[in-house]
Amino acid sequence: MQLPEGVTLDTAIHDYSPGNDGTFAVMQPIIDKLDLNANLTERKELDAFYAPYNVPADEMYPNVFFTGDEIEEIGVLQTDIDSYVAQKYAGWIVEGGVEDEWDSFQKKLQDMNVERYIQIYKDAYARYSAE
Repeated sequence: MQLPEGVTLDTAIHDYSPGNDGTFAVMQPIIDKLDLNANLTERKELDAFYAPYNVPADEMYPNVFFTGDEIEEIGVLQTDIDSYVAQKYAGWIVEGGVEDEWDSFQKKLQDMNVERYIQIYKDAYARYSAE
């Protein structure tokens, strides 16, 4: 099919495909009538079990915007910090020793400029909160 001039593929799919002309939602009364397979039943049970531990939406860190310079800096800092933290966590889970290594772990994070990393997020949050 040749697309009309000025029409993108996404627009054509939306305009010409059946069933793309409304918003749909499955409401709780319908959900209650569904027969859940074993996977969905387990997920429903796990959701109920972990519900008390979920962080409320109003307490979650929001989607903030960073400046171009902040994005560059985060890219450098986060790569090293995340890699180091993941390595240490894995080691502690397998071999233990977190108590013995905790001070050196924190020192290494300081050496990796974790304070600057945190400050970037604080600055972005301050801009977000000011809006």
